[in-house]
Amino acid sequence: MIVYILRKICTFLLILLILAQISFAIVYCLPGTAFYNLTFFHAYFTFFNELLSGTIRLSPHSSLSLLQTLKQILPITIELCIFTILFSLIIGVPLGIIGGLNTNKWQNKALQSFCLIIGASPLVWIAVLSLFIFFPHLPNEGSFIEQTNPITGFPLIDILLTPGIDTAQELWKEFTYLVLPVVILSIQPCILAIQLLSQNIEKIAKQNYIKTAIIREQSQLKILWRHLLPNALPPVIPQLTHGFTILLFSTMVVEIVFDRYGLGKWVMHGFETKNGVIIAVAILVCGLLIGAFNLLSEIFILVIHPLRHKELYDK
Repeated sequence: MIVYILRKICTFLLILLILAQISFAIVYCLPGTAFYNLTFFHAYFTFFNELLSGTIRLSPHSSLSLLQTLKQILPITIELCIFTILFSLIIGVPLGIIGGLNTNKWQNKALQSFCLIIGASPLVWIAVLSLFIFFPHLPNEGSFIEQTNPITGFPLIDILLTPGIDTAQELWKEFTYLVLPVVILSIQPCILAIQLLSQNIEKIAKQNYIKTAIIREQSQLKILWRHLLPNALPPVIPQLTHGFTILLFSTMVVEIVFDRYGLGKWVMHGFETKNGVIIAVAILVCGLLIGAFNLLSEIFILVIHPLRHKELYDK
C-alpha cells in the first residue's frame, strides 16, 4: 500500500511540474505580461521565484499578490463544491438504494428514466433556464464575502466569526444565494451516484449470503445496514471520485452564468482582458486542486476498502 501511495504522489508531482512548464510558456509567449520582454532564463527563474513565494503580480493595475487573490476567490468556489458533493450524496445515495431494492418495478424504471432525461440535458442550458425562471427570487446583494473584508474566505464561516451583524439573517441570505447553484451542480453527481449504487445493490442482493440473511427472517433494515451497504458502497466510491473531478469545471461554468464571485469569474476576467498571468496561474491552480482531490480520494479508498489492494497491485 505504501508503494502504491508513493507512486501516486510521484505522479501528482510530475503532473504539477508539467502544468508549471505550460504556465510559464503562456506568460513568456503572450505579449503584455511582465515576463514577455525578459530573456528566457531570467523570465524562467523570476516567474517560479515569484510563483513559489506567492508574490507574483497578476495585473499591473492590481496591488494584490497571488496569495491575496486566491484567498478571496478560492474559498468561495471550494465551499460551493463541498455543498454540491454533500447535497448530491444526501439525495443520490437514498435514491440509489431505493432503485437497487426495487429492481424491475415501476419505481426503478421511473427513476432511471428521470436520470436519463435530466442527465442528457446540458449543464449550461439548465443553468440559464433556472436563472430565467428563478431570477426574481434570487438575492440582489450577492455573497456576504463581497460586502466585507474576508476573515477565512469561506462566507458561512466568516458570517459566524463577524461581530455586530444579524447572524441568522446573513446565514439565510447566504443559503438562498447558494441553493440554486448547488442544486444545478448536484444533478450530474447525483445521477451518477443513483446509477452506480442501484446497479451495485442489485448485484449484491442476488448473492447467497443476502438470501441466507433473508431466510433467517432478519429485518430488512438490518440486512441493509449490515450486509448490503457495507458491500455496495466501497466499490462505488472510486467511480464517484472520477465523476467529482469534473465538478470544479462545472462550478466555474455556473459561477460565470450566475455572475458569482469565485474562480470561474476570475478566469473569465483573465480571458476578457487577455491577461496571460491569470490564465497561466488558473491552469496551475485547477491542476493542483484536481490532483490533490484525486490523491486524497485514492488514499481514502485504500483505507475504507482494503479488498481493493489486490486489484491495485494487479494493475
